[in-house]
Parts: sequence; structure tokens; C-alpha cells
Amino acid sequence: MKDIAQALGVSEPALYRYHASKEALYTSAFLEAYERIAREAVETCLREPDFRRCVAALVALFARLFDKEGDVFTFVLIDHHRYLGAVPADAERNPVEALRRLFARSMDAGDIPRRGSPDFAVAVSLGIVVHTAIFVHYGRLRRPLSSRVGEMTRAVLAALGATDADDSK
Repeated sequence: MKDIAQALGVSEPALYRYHASKEALYTSAFLEAYERIAREAVETCLREPDFRRCVAALVALFARLFDKEGDVFTFVLIDHHRYLGAVPADAERNPVEALRRLFARSMDAGDIPRRGSPDFAVAVSLGIVVHTAIFVHYGRLRRPLSSRVGEMTRAVLAALGATDADDSK
């Protein structure tokens, strides 16, 4: 906590006034970043109601966040398992729930086939984006992640069964 306080330019007691421990500070930082991603995902889908374009916009959003705020986004990507129990269930604060709702609506509307549950669709879609980001983070793929938006979007749409003949380009 001393190093964190020094890096922030505040006293150590000031940190403890708001966070009981380093773990509490990390949980708070995670939730703030996770909720911001959820809000931006919900706003993206509201701006782009067409399912395929919404998916492309969401992939671009996640790539842009990763490229712009690599440390924060990597913290959320890699450490999310430790904090998921503290994540609220509402879509405005939970990006997984926001995506689940999008996929459920899209299945109901016939935009994507109902090959499984909306949760499975989220798992597959996030797997494509998150693991590509992890490969970029560790240097297996070149930066920026945003250079892969087209590939990731096509892979997500293909995994969901939402492809057209034009998607093979």
C-alpha cells in the first residue's frame, strides 16, 4: 500500500480511509473498470441496433480499450476470475450480462440461430476476443489489437452462425 500511495501522490493512511486492504483496493479498481466496459458496451449496442454491425462495433470497442488502456484492460482480462463474485448482475455494470442480453434478443429475432444458450454464445465470442488480446499482450501477435478487428469480428459472427457469403472476404 505504501508503494501505491507513493505512486498516487497520497499518504498511506489516505488509501486506508477508502480501502481496508490492497485486495479491497484491487477489487474496487476492477469493478470500476469492469463497469465502465459494461456501460460502453451497452451504449455501443444502443447506437448500433443492427446485430452484425453491433458485433463489429463491440469488437472494435474492446480492441480500442485494449490498445488505449492496455494495463487496465489486461488487468480486467487476466485477473477477472478473482473478482467475478463481486460483479453485479445488471447489464449496465456487467459486460457479460450486456452481451448475454444482446445475444438472447438476437436469437429471438432470428439474427443468429439458436444453437445453444445465449451464455454459450457469450463464452465463445469473448473467448475469441479475449484470447486474441492475451496473445497480443504476450507478444504472440503484433500490436495493435485493433488491427485484428476484422478477423475477430468474422470469427465471432462465424462462431455464432451469423455469416453471409460476403463475410469470407
